[in-house]
Amino acid sequence: KGTDLGDWIKQVAQADTKKLLDGVRTLQQKELLTASDQLVSLIEQIEIILEADNEKDRTELIDNFKIQANNCLFNAQTAFNAVGPDVVEEQIRSVQVAVSVLISTECCHKSSSLKKSLRKKIEQEVVKLLKLDRIQ
Repeated sequence: KGTDLGDWIKQVAQADTKKLLDGVRTLQQKELLTASDQLVSLIEQIEIILEADNEKDRTELIDNFKIQANNCLFNAQTAFNAVGPDVVEEQIRSVQVAVSVLISTECCHKSSSLKKSLRKKIEQEVVKLLKLDRIQ
């Protein structure tokens, strides 16, 4: 809270929440619906983490956030594979959710090696998107 990164995350969370909620209404696939619901919850938690009064509380919130982010990422990746190639829109949405989750976890990664790993995971998701027939 009060930092450039914290303010940016708050702005992104507020701007994207409406878009995410609109997109969630069009989803049909169970894992993707679950991942989308989890993503909205994660975005709402960012402000709570930024406003935590002490380091112990913030650490506990971040640890819980990481677990929930991993669950959401798993559901988004499962959804990508579960919908099959005939439902490209849902594959695109699952990659969108996965990348959004990964970006939201950036605040939890302090070391350069963790940030490099995060960039690699985002790259892998984008490559999946670019390999879709509709995108090529």
